[in-house]
Amino acid sequence: MVSRLSNLNNIEIVDTTFREGRQSKFSNQILIAKFPKYLKIMTKLGISSFELSGIFATTKLLRAVAKYPKSEFYFHCYPSSKNWIFFSEKRVVGVSSFVDPAKPNQEIFSDLAKLSKKFKGIRISIENSFGSSKKDLLATTKKVLKISSLKRIGFSDTLGICTPEMVDEIFTAIIPQIPYSVDIEFHFHNDCGLAAANFYHLCEKSFLIKNKIIVSASMGGLGERNGILSLGDVLAIWSRLTPKDIEAKYDLKKYASAYKIIFDSDNIYQRDPLSPDSFFHYAKSHIAKIKKGDKFSALEPKRFGFKNKFSD
Repeated sequence: MVSRLSNLNNIEIVDTTFREGRQSKFSNQILIAKFPKYLKIMTKLGISSFELSGIFATTKLLRAVAKYPKSEFYFHCYPSSKNWIFFSEKRVVGVSSFVDPAKPNQEIFSDLAKLSKKFKGIRISIENSFGSSKKDLLATTKKVLKISSLKRIGFSDTLGICTPEMVDEIFTAIIPQIPYSVDIEFHFHNDCGLAAANFYHLCEKSFLIKNKIIVSASMGGLGERNGILSLGDVLAIWSRLTPKDIEAKYDLKKYASAYKIIFDSDNIYQRDPLSPDSFFHYAKSHIAKIKKGDKFSALEPKRFGFKNKFSD
């Protein structure tokens, strides 16, 4: 493995299960009643940043998240003054929204600028960043950076077309324009099966900049269409690249408990590399080796709170 990937301090995870997951076929599993319990386990695991659907901005839930002052919470909404005023009146500390570089609406920027001081943190994602022209993307980036209270600027692979080479282009043409004080978020969809590859490449590039990098990921990779980068992708890759650092930063054994809050035993999302079925073995020769103490998997299930499963 590549030794220069051994430092995790520059990359953080934002858990978007309760935002992006609401746009998946499992949306009926992403219930507001589940979030307090899920939040409790995930914070113990080591995740401290969460993005939630705006519909979850209820008084009861806001009271629940207030118990976690060291964590960040961003409530996602369609970009409009009406929504921002609503969230400011609800005293939501973090707001998350988006802008389309192909159809930039100047009113969006001016209206948000008026209300920005009411929020502790603002996250703005640029839609279809990897399908837009460099000219449009750069112009939109500069507009977003003018917003006060901007905590984070995001580059979204809205259509799932990003490749590692496209990540390189963002680092070359766009990121040098972003102040170190602004975090940079990447949101990879998995339509072409490249979300994990793009994340791996991002790890390789992260040492080239001083900004903190954020990757949005969801439990099971839940998201629209074929989903997004999964928490399992991230933790599985990191556990191979930098096993000592990840053990120091995350309590990985809590992962299985969090997974089971979202997915019951009959509702397994097969794409995720970390699920109860990720460690299922069928071949008798493989099972025999495991029972003798040999490993037959790149990942150790006990590390994440799971067990090997064998066919009858």
